[in-house]
Amino acid sequence: VIATPLKRAGLVIGAIYLVSRTERDYFTNSDLEMLIQAGIMAQAMLEQARLHDLSESARRLAQKKNLLLSATHEINLELNQQRDLNALLMLLLERSLELLDVDAGGIYMIEEDQIKLVAALGDELLPVAPLGFGVSGHVAQSGKSMFLGDYLHSPFHIDDHPGTSWRSVMSVPLCGAHNRVIGVLTVVDTREAQRFDLNSLETLERFAALASLAVENTALLQATAVAASTAQRKGDLLDALSQISLELVAHDDAQGLLQKLTERTVELFQADAAVVYLLDEGRAQYKRVAWHGSSPSETGTYGRGLSGRAMALGKPLNIADYNLWEGRDLEVDEVGVWRGAMSAPLKRGAVIIGALTIASVRQTDCFTSTDLETLERFAALTSLALEKA
Repeated sequence: VIATPLKRAGLVIGAIYLVSRTERDYFTNSDLEMLIQAGIMAQAMLEQARLHDLSESARRLAQKKNLLLSATHEINLELNQQRDLNALLMLLLERSLELLDVDAGGIYMIEEDQIKLVAALGDELLPVAPLGFGVSGHVAQSGKSMFLGDYLHSPFHIDDHPGTSWRSVMSVPLCGAHNRVIGVLTVVDTREAQRFDLNSLETLERFAALASLAVENTALLQATAVAASTAQRKGDLLDALSQISLELVAHDDAQGLLQKLTERTVELFQADAAVVYLLDEGRAQYKRVAWHGSSPSETGTYGRGLSGRAMALGKPLNIADYNLWEGRDLEVDEVGVWRGAMSAPLKRGAVIIGALTIASVRQTDCFTSTDLETLERFAALTSLALEKA
């Protein structure tokens, strides 16, 4: 037997040896010298192969980083231009799967005590899951990233999970303001185990940060739009109040003014019906004295239905869906027709004399607290018009 070590930077990494099974003293010193030279050549070849592998690995890493930068730039542009949150999240998910070379993934958002799937590609994911359930639920609850090299044998594997072919899984939290967890980005490889490393995690966390920014930006834009719309509507309502107040001073036809007031109420509240009811002398029944739009009931009973209840309570009411409201009056025509509705009592001093009621036959939950406050003011003007009469 003759042998020579293989070294790299002074460290032994292997050996070459030759054996003769037939003769003793078969190898000479010349043979050993030749083996040593062969070992030196083998060391050089191994080092060259190692450097090539390192170079190839560095090239692939640089290529992946370039792709990541390109995708990040693309998504940043979309963030500034795109107003559709679902389209943005799908773009983020597509780029995540492409860069990590995986075949499935999803984005979940936290809703109360559960997570809900809002974007998905590839293998089936649970549409809804409680916090703490499975990989995504655990990340949503803990706020900590996770990657599993062997999902099928991990403690987070779920037997009846639709993703029975999952091998490797990685999941990271989406964090909003003050580092509050708002969702989860999860990617899956169904082909092989041990697919992810720290570089993969860093890439996915980058996309999670972009997804969080998209969600926060969209929420801010929606809040701004709602605030602007509310301010505009409030301004329009106040202008209408001012105009009706002026007309009230100049107008001699109280009935005509009531009719105009119901018309203006329908227009400004974007409602389908407005009606003025007055209590009779016995205060047990009320009757319609002016209306506009979808024809409301001619009469009703004090304390029953929306208008009757507003009179009895002496305060305005805002009903999200009249058909589902437990206080609805089953004997009046509005049942099955009205959806969102509001009513404010009419007063003469401290005495309730009737109600001003508006309704939509198309939408539920369509009136706001600002609308209810403004309806009270319209009711006060209606009371003044009735006083003139």
